[in-house]
Amino acid sequence: VCSSDLDPTRVDLAEDQLGIFNEASFYPAFAHDLKTAEESIVILSPYITSKGAARWADHLRAALGRGVGVRIISKPADEFGGASASEVGETIDSLRVLGVAVDLRGRMHEKIALIDRRIAWHGSLNILSHSSTSELMIRSPGGSACRTERGTSDGNHRTQKIRRTLNLRPCFWQLKLAHFGNLIWPT
Repeated sequence: VCSSDLDPTRVDLAEDQLGIFNEASFYPAFAHDLKTAEESIVILSPYITSKGAARWADHLRAALGRGVGVRIISKPADEFGGASASEVGETIDSLRVLGVAVDLRGRMHEKIALIDRRIAWHGSLNILSHSSTSELMIRSPGGSACRTERGTSDGNHRTQKIRRTLNLRPCFWQLKLAHFGNLIWPT
C-alpha cells in the first residue's frame, strides 16, 4: 500500500453508501471517512504494526487537529503473533504521543471501525497491520450501521467497564450490527 492508495479523492463515496470493499478499494474509502470525521473515530484492530499504524498516522493526526476523539482497541503486545512485543509497544507509545487513546483488551479479535455515529466498518482486514492478504470490509452508513438498545441494564459490570474504557456515548457502547443482530460486547 503506497500513500497514493490512501488518497480520499480517489474514491467517489456517497455519505450513505453501503458497500463491500476489498483490500485495495478499502484504503481510499476509509481515508475518505477519516477525513470527514467530526466527532469520533474508534478502531478495533487486534494487531498493530509500525508500518500499519504509520499508514494512517497523517489521517489520525489531522482528525485530532480538528478536535475528533480517536481511540484504538487492540490486543496486548504479549498476545501478538507476528510483530515483536517491543515493536508493538513502541508503536502503541507513538500513537499515544500523537494523542490517540489506546486501550488493550486481551483475546480481542474484532476488526471494526466506527466513524462518528454514522459509519461502521466491519470485516476481516486488520486496519492497523494489514499487509498483503486478500480481505473484505463492509461499510454500513447511518441507521443501517447501528441502533441503540433501549432499556439495556447499566448494572452489568462488563458493560460499565467497556463504557469507561471506550469513553463513548451510549450509541457506541450499545452498538448492534443491524444486519447480523449480534452485540459486539455482550451486555
